[in-house]
Amino acid sequence: FIMQRGNLLLLCVAVLANGSAHDKTVAAGHYAALLEQVLSSEDRVTPVGKVTVMLTEMLTKGKSELAEAKKEQSEYKTYCETTIGDAQTSIDELTISQDTLSSS
Repeated sequence: FIMQRGNLLLLCVAVLANGSAHDKTVAAGHYAALLEQVLSSEDRVTPVGKVTVMLTEMLTKGKSELAEAKKEQSEYKTYCETTIGDAQTSIDELTISQDTLSSS
């Protein structure tokens, strides 16, 4: 039974890494259920249990860091778009001023 769970966990991890969005959602649900079984059983003190806990912690940390990176990237993109817009407005205003001065 422990080996079957281990194989299922590895399959879920593989799907989470390479599957489609729908497959990842399904695999994440299975992974969470299997992980709960593993963590609630006595085999969590075995090397397999320790590795499972470690991988779960790494997955959680990775998702958290990814969310933070996406947030920072979004904020930087907004900053860049605003700066480009402001610079273009200034260039347009100066071009109009230059044309006005040239025609005088």
